[in-house]
Amino acid sequence: MLQWSGSVKREFTWLAGLKLALVVVVMLGLALAAVGPVRAAGPATALTATPTLKTGPRTDGQTVVWLEGNVLKAENLSNQTVSNVVTLKTRQAIKQFDLDGNYVIWEQYDSACTGNCDGPVYGQNLATGQTFRVSPEPYGRNIAISGNYAVYVTDVQVPNNIGEGIRVRNLATMADPVTVCILYAIEGTLSFDGDRLLWGQTLASYQTGTGKERWQLVTMHLNDGSPTVLDQADYDDYGTLNLGGWDLKGDLAVYSVNQQLRAVNLATGERRLITDPAQRPAQNPTTNGRYIFWEDSRNFNAAAPQSYPQAIQGYDFPNGSYLGNVVPTGNNTSPRSRGDMLVWNSGDGTARQLVSAQIAGLLPNTPQPASSTPGYTYFPQTGHNLGGTFKNYWTKNGGLNVFGYPTTDEFQELNRDTGQIFTVQYFERQRFEYHPENKGTPYEVLLGRLGADEAQRRGFTANLPFKPAKNSGQAHCRYFPETQHNVCNSFIDYWQTHGLDLSDPGNSYRESLALFGLPLSEPFTDPVSGVTVQYFERAIFEHHPENQGTSFEVLLSLLGNQALKNRAWQ
Repeated sequence: MLQWSGSVKREFTWLAGLKLALVVVVMLGLALAAVGPVRAAGPATALTATPTLKTGPRTDGQTVVWLEGNVLKAENLSNQTVSNVVTLKTRQAIKQFDLDGNYVIWEQYDSACTGNCDGPVYGQNLATGQTFRVSPEPYGRNIAISGNYAVYVTDVQVPNNIGEGIRVRNLATMADPVTVCILYAIEGTLSFDGDRLLWGQTLASYQTGTGKERWQLVTMHLNDGSPTVLDQADYDDYGTLNLGGWDLKGDLAVYSVNQQLRAVNLATGERRLITDPAQRPAQNPTTNGRYIFWEDSRNFNAAAPQSYPQAIQGYDFPNGSYLGNVVPTGNNTSPRSRGDMLVWNSGDGTARQLVSAQIAGLLPNTPQPASSTPGYTYFPQTGHNLGGTFKNYWTKNGGLNVFGYPTTDEFQELNRDTGQIFTVQYFERQRFEYHPENKGTPYEVLLGRLGADEAQRRGFTANLPFKPAKNSGQAHCRYFPETQHNVCNSFIDYWQTHGLDLSDPGNSYRESLALFGLPLSEPFTDPVSGVTVQYFERAIFEHHPENQGTSFEVLLSLLGNQALKNRAWQ
């Protein structure tokens, strides 16, 4: 019997009725490591050469584990204390290892073995230093751990045959392991979080009925024993599930098919294609439940894999933001993300290292060093660079007074209105969006509809000031029939005297419209700030009577800052 949190208990007695399926799970290779982690503050941190390292790390966000020589080591990332988990004896070797919380588990085998060699699973409680055997069976592989529960694959007896089963054991109670699923010929690793498993498998051609082998990505809750196929395809029809190409954390499952990165929100069923391999090939993805990281192999050469640079890219799933090359230099492999940490393996054939970095230091709003690219300007006030088309647009259309300082460097983001991905850059008051399809026109750069976004976020759109209004007929006002709102007095003065430079004489209507958009509300008092405001598609006007008679009587809200704050990046 497997005991869950509190008094919840569940027996897994459904095994006899489970239909057996031939399974070949893709193998995720893990070899030996040789050095402790180097802590990085962000993407600009220089990497330091270290002794040769042959594998990537495992982490739970608090601790990182690696194999250095014949010693399995663990480091607490908060205080940098290192402990030896186990020192291997002659002819002992470790194939796989994993950790969560206080527990580290590993598969230990005879290093003199040739061919497919497996051995028993062992574990250690890092808090007490107690080492114990996890698998009573002669071998256990495909190991993973979540909380107090370790899972592994081993032989199990089935009618008239021997199959392979996924076994789970409570390391806190050390109750006998329980078989939760029976399959044939399982290979690779299991991803495990909470009570959910994720794995890849291949069905033989005689099982599919199509005469073709079929890959499948499968998930299952331990306490219901009903595997669910998340994705599948026959090999000859569409690609293969990449080696080691899946991970699970929380409700987010990520995986790679022919270097095409996909993600599934297991709670909502939302499926998202993250990368196109022609533009952004992806392999070995990992997630902490929000951010997704992967190896970008565009510069990778399989014939000499240690000699070519390979970036690690990132993606913010809730916001649809591509974080770009969060680790742009070095040959980077085996990323692993848990909690607020990302760890990975980096270096070349003569110098390998483990690196850890806080995810907050890898986000687009993280201050950057000054760019060496000609024509770029660095703003030390915010720590960001501005250049190229965006710099020309910023300078030509009001610069600091209209847009404020840059608060990110350039990165790519999903436009939820169009479903397209564009290069963007955020400023204190706006977001620039580059549209190559408009190259050579005044609309090559477009501004974000941040005023409309903010009205929606604050729940204002159903309030009285946002409802259609009649033409007031008042002097010094302009009525906009498109949205049925009036703009008056200092607000209409500001609207009419500011605009984008579209080469019109003076400041034209279309130039003001391009900068601010149409009014979305009548003026009203903001319930939080107490300031009189009026919302437009791309701006919020603030009236400051204390500045009457100056150019600061009307100010623009810092909508760019707010948009980044809404992303929980600052």
